[in-house]
Amino acid sequence: MAQDDQMQMGNQTVDTPRLSGPIIIDKMKKGAFGLKLNLLELDILVGVGGKPYSDLGHLADEIEYHLQEYARPVLLSFMREGKLFHVLTDRVLGVDFLPVQGDSLKSLSSLMRNVELPFSSDMRNYHIYCDKDKQAELHSQTRSILAMLAPPFWIMSQRFFEGAIVSTLAVATAFVVHWMLGVLTYVILCLYVGRDQHKLGQSFMGYRGFRQIFCIAGTTEADAQLAALHLDPELKFIFTPKKLRQRLSKPVPSRSIGE
Repeated sequence: MAQDDQMQMGNQTVDTPRLSGPIIIDKMKKGAFGLKLNLLELDILVGVGGKPYSDLGHLADEIEYHLQEYARPVLLSFMREGKLFHVLTDRVLGVDFLPVQGDSLKSLSSLMRNVELPFSSDMRNYHIYCDKDKQAELHSQTRSILAMLAPPFWIMSQRFFEGAIVSTLAVATAFVVHWMLGVLTYVILCLYVGRDQHKLGQSFMGYRGFRQIFCIAGTTEADAQLAALHLDPELKFIFTPKKLRQRLSKPVPSRSIGE
């Protein structure tokens, strides 16, 4: 009977399982929110809100509980090829999971033995972009006040200089025609850019030949860049915070045996 149940569990995927251990992404549904978080099949969910998933209930229930109790996105901790990373979500992922079993579970348990899962209200999602040469950039997913009040300056901060020039010329031209038209044009620009700044940011990066590869939760840009480098050491960030440069300082070479 137990063997039949185990075979049935192995042949069926579960969307919000309650299991005795970590769960692995088996299938990404079309349009799933997990795709926007750059999650991949075979990513292993190991924690929710700083607690091991094995200590919790249904994933959808846990997400809903955290959203209601703490009124902020839920921190999910994943393992990818033995490397830990975190994402924030404010909704169910829309992916199918399977339980981690056998040797994979043993290996994961040994990896997680000395890992402390974070629970921080200061974390935010960062999107990591890179081009074909592994040049990388990072963008916070927190809404920018600059985008709402001074769109041309925000567009320039995204290093989309053509867009900054076009938007500035559009507003200037409207003011030349009539000052009321200029004010109206500027207000519309503020509303549009402020509302769709994340989509615009993605469009700007795509125009420059960058594609989004990771979504990583961190307390600072340095933490997010460090986590991205942990997942892909070949990334070369164009702008690196001083804090990260200090962490990445070259280690002192160890002496060879026999010297």
